[in-house]
Amino acid sequence: MRKAAHHGVIAWAILLAGFTLASAAAWFSHRHVAQEARLRFDADARELQRRIENEIKDYEEVLIGLRSLFAARDSVTRSEFRRYVEGLELGRRYPGFQALNFAQLTRGPELAKFQDLVRREGFSNFVVRPAGTRDEHQIIVYIEPMHANLASF
Repeated sequence: MRKAAHHGVIAWAILLAGFTLASAAAWFSHRHVAQEARLRFDADARELQRRIENEIKDYEEVLIGLRSLFAARDSVTRSEFRRYVEGLELGRRYPGFQALNFAQLTRGPELAKFQDLVRREGFSNFVVRPAGTRDEHQIIVYIEPMHANLASF
């Protein structure tokens, strides 16, 4: 009987050692997987941050270029604005832009004259919205691509 008890103790010791080793392996494996996931997440987050920063920088450059276009000339025509925006190839190079526009400050007393001018340029239905005269109006006068953004005009 002593031999059987001795075998029982050995069996329990082996079982306990196996359980301990399996638990330790599971704990180390879980820790390794969690660490790998954290490293992958950090790398993905850094890459996303870098891409967003580059996009913002690109978009900032587009807006600086647009500002420079208007600063370099006394006036920019609608066709010049269209050619400039077409040259940027927004859909291919800057997909975050839906449109570029230019808004002009118009004083309230000048509103009717301004609307007539735009209507004579071929936009017979042009009206400033919301209706009403205010001290100042910031009016979108150029928007490109026009065909996709006519409602904003």
